[in-house]
Amino acid sequence: MPTTDANLNIQRTLELCEQIERCNADIYRHFATTFAKIPDMAKLWHKTALEEENHAHQFTLAIKLQHLNVVKETTVDKLKAETFLAYVKSVFDGVLSANPSKFYALVTAINLEEKLAEFHANAAAIFVDESFKKLFTAMLKADKEHVETIQKVYHQMTINHAE
Repeated sequence: MPTTDANLNIQRTLELCEQIERCNADIYRHFATTFAKIPDMAKLWHKTALEEENHAHQFTLAIKLQHLNVVKETTVDKLKAETFLAYVKSVFDGVLSANPSKFYALVTAINLEEKLAEFHANAAAIFVDESFKKLFTAMLKADKEHVETIQKVYHQMTINHAE
């Protein structure tokens, strides 16, 4: 199948989305290491990092199969994906340069996950194969669950901190 500019743009956008997910996983792995002595926090961050890594693998699969045109088109362009990747990298740089408290980590993650869920919702892809559509729909659901889980931990901590 001949390569077109549209196919190259889809391919590059998928690659950027994969990088976004890997960077998110790096942020959460950093939090897991930072809070290794607090088992519940370490578990939360480790689990979230693994889920983000799984999302990256889904993009890797889509990239590898794109020669079959599994993604017909995307509603996000390469520039928006590049801009979002730059944002995520800046969050990661900020996390690395800070000595994050539990609250800082939770608030950072909530903000990041909310923006990621919005990015994914606006970055809809039109899939040729229904199974890929289901995979990426599940990713959107997981983003929302990340926000909810992290918010619950944050609210519990604020209640405990107030006592």
